Amino acid sequence: MTKTFELEMICEFASRDKTRALINSVTFDDIGLAVSTDGYRLFASKDLYQPSKAGKTFNIYDLEEKGQYVEIDEAAIDWKALFILMERTNYKHNFSLLIPEWFSKIKNECSRIHFTIDFQNIEDPKLIIGDFPNDFSLVMDGRFLASFAGKNISMTINNYKTPIIVTPNKELIDHEKTLLQELKDMDWFALIMPLLSDEQVLTTKKTLFV
Repeated sequence: MTKTFELEMICEFASRDKTRALINSVTFDDIGLAVSTDGYRLFASKDLYQPSKAGKTFNIYDLEEKGQYVEIDEAAIDWKALFILMERTNYKHNFSLLIPEWFSKIKNECSRIHFTIDFQNIEDPKLIIGDFPNDFSLVMDGRFLASFAGKNISMTINNYKTPIIVTPNKELIDHEKTLLQELKDMDWFALIMPLLSDEQVLTTKKTLFV
């Protein structure tokens, strides 16, 4: 099996906690997407989807190491429930961002590396090393952006409580559709939770899934 960008991403975004089979797997969802998540981020691909595997869940380790789909007896996480909390009208900020090639060097770091995305100037967003949140910025774990090193991606943002939507440099423009309806027709998309300040942690969940 050829290791494409999307196959690498579906493996990277799965959990490496072997005690949690529910999230160290890839699911072929009935709406036509292959989906993986580690609880903090999620990757979904239309091109990887195989109708013959619809509704089934597969071990991520066999897929990553051998290129084989080995089915496991686990119910898929209800990832689509996220979109109940993701009102389209709240996602008002959209911009393109080039992730520098050198980000690939921090992919395997053990500790968080904080970067602030400053989008006050929507035409010229910036990545700043450190944790400097304000009304026009969000803090992210740089390791999560490392997967997109060298790529120009599109980000659609609401606030620090909801996932950041990452797409292959395509804006979400069809306001007649829900977010999920539009995203599922793209080649791929990702959801990534921003990091929280100490004050925000007290009242807000930090993961995509409880």
